[in-house]
Amino acid sequence: MRILVAAPSATMCAVLSNAMRRLPESEVTACHSLAEAMAVPEPAFELMVVDRDLGSGPDWTWLAGLRERSVPAGRLIVIGTRVSRDEALALRDLGTGAFLLAPVDPSRLSERAQALLALPLVEEKPEASETTEAAEAVEPDEEPRAEAA
Repeated sequence: MRILVAAPSATMCAVLSNAMRRLPESEVTACHSLAEAMAVPEPAFELMVVDRDLGSGPDWTWLAGLRERSVPAGRLIVIGTRVSRDEALALRDLGTGAFLLAPVDPSRLSERAQALLALPLVEEKPEASETTEAAEAVEPDEEPRAEAA
């Protein structure tokens, strides 16, 4: 199983990589910059673990591009020290399976990765016309939820 780990800090990258190597038959590719992660040749990965500080800017455009290019929806774990409710919703919408707070416990990260890999793949967002129909089918008191562990 191919796993992409991306973190600007060499220490964090090593911690995340070592945690992912605990997974059976894992092949870990480690990157220290967004450019390096985007330059990794395809095929896509089965899982991606990314530090939120890998990219910059007020939005998650950089992460959305990397996720769409590299890993199926729901198979992305973001690591960081903070996340607002709006950020959590944005992360969920772009296909993040989990947000883990730093400092990262390698055992907890491995467990969360295994849990995400055990889930069936999430379908990508439907086209605009299908989105409208899906939005109408949602109960009005249902509130979107972001997963954080």
